[in-house]
Amino acid sequence: MQGVHKSFPGVKALDGVDFSCSKGEVHALVGHNGAGKSTLIKILGGIYLADRGKITWQGRPFKPTHPMDATRAGISIIHQEFNLIPDQTVAQNIFLGREPKNWLGFLKKNDFYSGAFEVLERLKIEDISPQDYVRDLSVNQLQLVEIAKTLSVNARLIVMDEPTAALPLPDVKKLFQIIKDLAAQGVTIIYISHRLEEIFAVCDRVTLMKDGKMLITMPVDGLSRDTLVEKMAGKSIVEFFPRHVESEDAKTPVLSLKEFKSKAMSHPVTFDFKKGEIFGITGLEGCGATSIVRGLFGIDKKQSGEVYIHGDKLEISSPRSALAAGIGFLTKDRRNEGLILMGSLGENMVIPFRESCSKIGLLNFKNESKLIGKMMEKLDIRAPDIDQEVQFLSGGNQQKIIFAKWLLTDCRLLIVDEPTRGVDVATKAEIYKLLRELVDQGVIVLVVSSDMEEILGLCDRLLVLHRGEIKANLRWDKATEYIVLLAATGCALDTDGNPLEPSKLSEIAKEL
Repeated sequence: MQGVHKSFPGVKALDGVDFSCSKGEVHALVGHNGAGKSTLIKILGGIYLADRGKITWQGRPFKPTHPMDATRAGISIIHQEFNLIPDQTVAQNIFLGREPKNWLGFLKKNDFYSGAFEVLERLKIEDISPQDYVRDLSVNQLQLVEIAKTLSVNARLIVMDEPTAALPLPDVKKLFQIIKDLAAQGVTIIYISHRLEEIFAVCDRVTLMKDGKMLITMPVDGLSRDTLVEKMAGKSIVEFFPRHVESEDAKTPVLSLKEFKSKAMSHPVTFDFKKGEIFGITGLEGCGATSIVRGLFGIDKKQSGEVYIHGDKLEISSPRSALAAGIGFLTKDRRNEGLILMGSLGENMVIPFRESCSKIGLLNFKNESKLIGKMMEKLDIRAPDIDQEVQFLSGGNQQKIIFAKWLLTDCRLLIVDEPTRGVDVATKAEIYKLLRELVDQGVIVLVVSSDMEEILGLCDRLLVLHRGEIKANLRWDKATEYIVLLAATGCALDTDGNPLEPSKLSEIAKEL
């Protein structure tokens, strides 16, 4: 791709970009949200048409005007956001538009389902059937179906935009092996990710973008992680996470759950959190962490137990009652649950408090606009104006909008589920700093994350779950990656991280 330019109203997305990759190469494309990565890929995939510039593919000029042009040319893209039809089966989604038919035009059902089964088997996916409906799948299963759909095309160039954002560790390892196998077969992979450890695990070269321009391309071999973080975030890795705190003993914990269980939880949980700490809950995919926080926010109905904030007993029966009790919830599925994509930036930001405030006449349009403008400045939300539809903003800016709407509610407890999923390194650092500032201001912050580096670097106290049960309650200075994984795979630990079930230790250690 040479001299590629692309502008949108009020935004210059690409400014003379030059980018190239070789046959069989795994090439990382990194940069801030809004750097232009997705725009560049959408031009390659025929979704956008470049204002000017040229593309050469396999030695020939290439100018796709429709996604099918890219598919026919052997180029396939796994987009960051899912492009699946919920009311169709897995097989129908995998072969959408390419259904095997006989000479009369009728669907060849045997080939249809056997072809889907072969692709799923290639990915070693055992918990998804070709006959399953997409609407019934979890987020990580949806990501695997997207990957399966791409592999079914037998593409010669595959673009993977945040392919592991919703995947648990075992599936990430499967994907890495598939990438290595494809590269060995001469397939080129363009790999977009904000998880830097993945770049070093699977990529050959890395290209850094910023503000619609290419900054630098370099081999991964010999490149240090600290150097890449500094180039991307403008700060060293030691400045990345905020300080840990030593919590003071408090007579009354700021947050207590006593034998709490919601409809979606397999086991009741009991725990206390102290003032001044950022609290984390983690575990392997399906550990039950999300079920706990969805129950806390009233999305899933409570079945038993009690919840206390600053000693006050709460009765939460719905998200509306949770909001009234001063609880905010940043969901991990921002597109389907966190935002109204076709709504404006301003509309999304004031959703939680507009109704209640308008009833007592505290806010009007003018005041709302001022609040929104101040929040945009505080969180560095980049958009032409407050009327910009959020679907056209970068993932990082969308995430900041969700944070902004909860900050405007002055909540007592802020629950954040996968707070930095799909955002760049610099935005991650901003979010971590923001969460620490909230705790310093007296807000209770509860973080659910599957990102090991994040959970260890950010949280002062950490609960580790295994199949819905708490296996460890650790202070930050007692938690290591090995200890957390030990508990996450089922070994109960004491507060110092020592196994309470030595009989399980050797068996689990082999897994690790």
